[in-house]
Formats: sequence, C-alpha cells, structure tokens
Amino acid sequence: MALISNRCTGLEHLQDEVEAARMAAINKEIKRVLTEVLLKVTDDHFNEIATKQMRPLVSLAQRSLVWENQKSRPQLKV
Repeated sequence: MALISNRCTGLEHLQDEVEAARMAAINKEIKRVLTEVLLKVTDDHFNEIATKQMRPLVSLAQRSLVWENQKSRPQLKV
C-alpha cells in the first residue's frame, strides 16, 4: 500500500510542477504583453506632451526667422 501511496504522491508532485511551469509561462506572457502596451502608451503620451510643448517654440522660431529676414532685406527708398 505504501508503494501505491508513494506513486500517487510522485504523480501529484509532477502534476504540480507541470501546473507551476504552465502558470509561470502564462505570467511571463502577460508581463511581456503588459510591458509592450505600457511602452506604447508611454511613447504616445510622451510624443503628445512634447508636441504640445514644442509647438509654441516652433512658432516663436518661425516668427523670429521672418523678422530676421525682413530686417536684413534692403529697404527701398521712394
């Protein structure tokens, strides 16, 4: 009877190890997908913030270039 009990215990232990390995693989895939989503969302959010912050600077630089071009152009005397 002890031999049968030991076999059952060994089989249950093996099943537990298989289940633990399966759960570890599932958790690893979940982490991979969540990391990918987080990176995508973070990149998109960063780009949105950077665009909002850069827009006034680009506008200012464009106005400055126009002003510099107008200032350096020879003026016609009538």
